[in-house]
Amino acid sequence: MHQAAGLVPNVEVCDILLHQTHMNFIYKIYIMQTMKTLRIQPNTSFIQKMEEDVAYAKKMIVKKVNVQDCLAAAI
Repeated sequence: MHQAAGLVPNVEVCDILLHQTHMNFIYKIYIMQTMKTLRIQPNTSFIQKMEEDVAYAKKMIVKKVNVQDCLAAAI
């Protein structure tokens, strides 16, 4: 994220990048690892976005499992 340009992001830049990841958790993890390496503390917005995305992902997983269970029961 920062090596190519030689710039060091701040928490606001990381927050914006996080909002652009949508449901790409590989990229979210990369952003969080970079923040840890650079000792960037997450702000409230960053934490809220992560919590919302994790909750949404869990909801979609449960929904998919429920649909698969219904399909299996129908067979």
